[in-house]
Amino acid sequence: MLMKGSKLHRTLILMKAENFQQPILIDVFKINSEKENQYDLPIWFQ
Repeated sequence: MLMKGSKLHRTLILMKAENFQQPILIDVFKINSEKENQYDLPIWFQ
């Protein structure tokens, strides 16, 4: 859940690359907020 006054833009890219057997998933977050906040990512981002 985002804090009040925050906006999240998320982009997911799934692409095939010649050097990899499996597709690559790129997950990009851009967050704008009126004040400083801490956002905790899920455990699978480790």
